[in-house]
Amino acid sequence: MAHDNYPHDLDPLIQQLIRHKARRLTGRARLSPEDVEDIAQDFRVELLQKLPAFDPNKGSMGAFLKTLIDHFFANWLRHRFAAKRNPQRVVSLNMLIRNDEGLLIELGKTIAQGVHGKRHRRRVLSDQEHADLCNDVRDVLHSLPRELRAAADQLADKPVSAAARALGMPRTTLHERVRRLREHCDRNDLRDFL
Repeated sequence: MAHDNYPHDLDPLIQQLIRHKARRLTGRARLSPEDVEDIAQDFRVELLQKLPAFDPNKGSMGAFLKTLIDHFFANWLRHRFAAKRNPQRVVSLNMLIRNDEGLLIELGKTIAQGVHGKRHRRRVLSDQEHADLCNDVRDVLHSLPRELRAAADQLADKPVSAAARALGMPRTTLHERVRRLREHCDRNDLRDFL
């Protein structure tokens, strides 16, 4: 399609619609002003391609433009986030990379402690809080009756079914002990730990 078919008189409306849509997506898509200009340019190309489909008998040019912009942004976002999910971009944290000193280290060692918890919106404990929590858990474990302590020891690194087998008891019995363990943790303000 030739550029003379582009509705130049509607360009201010097009710009306004694009900016409005981009503002609504700024937080989600993290658009910079340069992104908005690039998107506006890409949309003009899209509009030139889709303009022959416009039928004034079916609706107004404004409605056509708004629908086209909505579809354009939906596709643009889908492609932008699909690129972030590209499996070719995924690498192992065991991959060796060079650090600032030029030494080879595992990529996972470059990630600051606590970053994973923050990504999952968990409160990250300071070293002191972590040490205090370990002491509190140790104290509670030492105060448990023998059968509950044995259950806690097994459940530390096993699922319930494997722990029940190791203890030689039915899972229902172990579930009852887990309930009692939770009560002990509740009484000692350790519910979030269990």
